[in-house]
Amino acid sequence: MKIKYNYLKRLRGNQILQKAFGLALLLKRKTVYSRIECYSINKMRKIAGISHETAKKLESVMLQEGYIHFEGNRENRILVVNSLSSSYSSKNICIDCFDFSSYKSVLKCLQAFIFIYKLVNITYIKQLYQNRHNPKNKREFKATYKKMKDLSQRGVIKDINAQFHDNGISLKKIAEVVGCDIKTAQKIIKFAIDKEWIKKNRRQESFYAPKVNYRNVEGYTFATKDNLYRILPNNYPLSEFIKELFRITDYLNAA
Repeated sequence: MKIKYNYLKRLRGNQILQKAFGLALLLKRKTVYSRIECYSINKMRKIAGISHETAKKLESVMLQEGYIHFEGNRENRILVVNSLSSSYSSKNICIDCFDFSSYKSVLKCLQAFIFIYKLVNITYIKQLYQNRHNPKNKREFKATYKKMKDLSQRGVIKDINAQFHDNGISLKKIAEVVGCDIKTAQKIIKFAIDKEWIKKNRRQESFYAPKVNYRNVEGYTFATKDNLYRILPNNYPLSEFIKELFRITDYLNAA
């Protein structure tokens, strides 16, 4: 199954849209020709394993967002899940790696991909800076400069002549991107790591401070007898599978 890249951007930070879209994905996979004949809320509820109230609420959101439409008449009302992919293959991403065994598993995969989409943008910008300062040839230099100038005008990057610094991404930022709390963000990270979609690099700084003796020092996370430590946001390198899936080398939609 394929979906538009753009959905990962549109779903960012919005739990209700994520739940509705996740349900649409599950219905598309679990039904024949993306249709539920003689439709009723109860039928959809049973397919997804959700409550009647949740099903009714998400049905309204799916309809409003254009994920589904209805056909037929009162005797045979048919729910149809609309196409969620683009006719242009370059604008789609394959999600066959998702776990479609349950609604919860689909939603978990979707949220992980929303987070990964952010990492893809960071990785893409990092590569642009590398190509800018160490181009293979004049053609690559010109193409990179053009892309970076466009991103600068859009406010995505600040200084095209600066060096790129990977400062990691905080749990607070991840929670903001997905639209969840810190605890859920931690679970999403662990899930993506367990799926081998990303890796985690822990980052910290240490400073020699004789006789600090475990005291609390402002600006530092903790201290030992003779050292001060500052815990920094982790960074999350993408697996080769994800790089290939998102086509990092020709990825043009940094945001």
